[in-house]
Amino acid sequence: MRAFLSHLPYDVTPEQALQHEAVRDRVKHSMQCLQDTTDYFLLAILQSVDKIPYVLLLCFGLTVAVFCTLSFSFICLETKIGLSYTLVSAGC
Repeated sequence: MRAFLSHLPYDVTPEQALQHEAVRDRVKHSMQCLQDTTDYFLLAILQSVDKIPYVLLLCFGLTVAVFCTLSFSFICLETKIGLSYTLVSAGC
């Protein structure tokens, strides 16, 4: 890994670090790389969903239902299960 030498101080808060343009540029670049990698990974999955065994799709649907249960407690369970079934049926 390439060393990143900087004239900026290291013992600062995140808020203080983000006041420097070089830090903001580096964070922006890192976030863009992460977004690109995530998009590529998701696209690869979606393009090969017809090759994924149904059992794995079912597991995905259950994972979505559990995630929704934990994240969206205000939505009823039937709606969450219906959403996960719809996603599995649509191949998403």
